[in-house]
Amino acid sequence: MTQETRNRAGGVGHEAAKENERPLTKVELAEYYNVDKRTIETWMAKRYIPYVKIGKTIRFYLTDVDDSVKKGFGIGYRRRTDRPPA
Repeated sequence: MTQETRNRAGGVGHEAAKENERPLTKVELAEYYNVDKRTIETWMAKRYIPYVKIGKTIRFYLTDVDDSVKKGFGIGYRRRTDRPPA
């Protein structure tokens, strides 16, 4: 195993995990999160979750999507708190 595939804790990083991970379809990802397929499409459109386009098909790596979900989908939707009250 190369040094690049080890994270700071010494475990296996995402690069090595992806080698053994099967990419999921929209339907499979929706079933995993117990949401509608349209919700997955919305998350994609808002760039909340990463995906890979292979020709005309779209696939997801669960480790990457889980990271995005755990982080709260990034900062794009956070409410501004520096505005004065209306």
